[in-house]
Amino acid sequence: MVRFRKWWNNGKHSILIWLISAFLFLLGFQMALYSSSRHNQSVHYLSNSEERTNLYDKMAKDLDENGAVFLQGGETSQSLSLSDLFTLKDGVVTPVLKAANPPVRANVLYLNPNFSVPISQAVRDIFLPYFDGAIWFQNSSLYHFSMFHASHHIEAVPASESEVEAEANSVKAIAEALCPLNIVLERVVLTSTGVLLGCWQVTSGTDPSTVRAKLRNALPRAPEKQLYNPAMLHTSFARLLGHSKLSAEEQDKNSNQLHFFHELVRLLNDRIRGFQAVVSELWYVEEFDVLALALNGRMKTHRFHLDKVVGHGRSFSNKRKHVKVPKKIHKAEREKLKRDYLNELFLELDNALEPNRQNNGKASILGDATRLLQELLSQVESLKRENVALVSESHYVTVEKNELRDENAALEAQIEDLHSQIKEKSPSDLTWNTATTKSQNANLTSSLFQDPLKLPVADPTVQAPPVVGPVFVIPLHHDFQALPQPETAQVPLKTPSNVKRPHARYPTPSDSWPSHLLGEQPKRTEEI
Repeated sequence: MVRFRKWWNNGKHSILIWLISAFLFLLGFQMALYSSSRHNQSVHYLSNSEERTNLYDKMAKDLDENGAVFLQGGETSQSLSLSDLFTLKDGVVTPVLKAANPPVRANVLYLNPNFSVPISQAVRDIFLPYFDGAIWFQNSSLYHFSMFHASHHIEAVPASESEVEAEANSVKAIAEALCPLNIVLERVVLTSTGVLLGCWQVTSGTDPSTVRAKLRNALPRAPEKQLYNPAMLHTSFARLLGHSKLSAEEQDKNSNQLHFFHELVRLLNDRIRGFQAVVSELWYVEEFDVLALALNGRMKTHRFHLDKVVGHGRSFSNKRKHVKVPKKIHKAEREKLKRDYLNELFLELDNALEPNRQNNGKASILGDATRLLQELLSQVESLKRENVALVSESHYVTVEKNELRDENAALEAQIEDLHSQIKEKSPSDLTWNTATTKSQNANLTSSLFQDPLKLPVADPTVQAPPVVGPVFVIPLHHDFQALPQPETAQVPLKTPSNVKRPHARYPTPSDSWPSHLLGEQPKRTEEI
């Protein structure tokens, strides 16, 4: 026992050091394994992204290398001619629906209309003015990404109803194990066959190559040759079917048709490039018509949600989900994700300021945003001042309204008092006034007929107005002066020596009759 204690006292420090070293070694080994797996996963995503970019580059060059084949009615990417798919008559595009026997069974990722409608509207705004009657727009409620075909028109694989149900159940099981895809529109390209394609990249979620691999394992009877590259993620926006509606002058300016097409594609890219969306549904579709999804034909859909992780996407109006960078990711990769996130924020800010701006530099964007913010603040201050003035004016108008209401009430009270006074006036007073007026008129009439040259004297009780009316003057002396004779008889007049010429007498205010008496006399005579 004593020896053990001595040994323990001497060797415990060494044991402790060895235990700590072993623990650190195991911890470092686990971190190395974790870092290696994360690195492999990042490389996997990076390789798929680079592969998609290379595919999109080749698709963008297709128009320059092969020319606008669709102007001569060329074939589609699925070995179908345009005349087999569409008819043009009187400027109206009509799809040609042909029965698929057996039905095509396709697995597609579905894009929700919350994301597809803004894209469809942008495509219409740019291409419709030039190709009205020569373009077919993909139905915005059926935007999809083709993943895998259990049977297609090139290699048909018949299936009974029970087999179709079994395939649908297998696809449902796969959908439940998949994560929603957060995607971003990398670019829009126009192919030589006239198809306007949206080319997307995956920012998070299950990669399309993984989705196709799982579907391949779940559907062993599917055709070996599929229609699309495993890494590709694209959707059709529209299909050009003929020449544009340019006038002769515009055609001279745009003699190079390819340059004209590239310019339209550039305008569309400037408007919707960088658009982000989320894909959260996987469809198993039975197409009873050839290309029913593209031509609005007959079909039966089985819809399954990607339920492993609930994803969040956004359209132009949705809020962005903040990105959280895991701490264990390598510093360089973490910085790259931060830069990408900031670039996305700058792009969103740029689109909010002016979608068609030419200068997209960060300094220019920040300057324009600062200027816009200052203008908005000044407008807010101006609106505040206007609000204060309007509130003051509203208060003043309210006071005026109350004062007018009070004055109106006072006037109504006075009117009521006057009405009551009129009603209270005795009828006998009216009778007495009538009799007095008649007696005065009789006296005035008698005095006029008795002595017409005598001026009437008004009753002191009756006050005549001081208005001087017309005067009748009777001359006492008449002077009949001879009118002058014509020029042939000019005899000098002799004035009598004892006769004096009478002087004219002009009326004075005291000689006049009151006008109201002369005017009322006939009426009063009739009343008598």
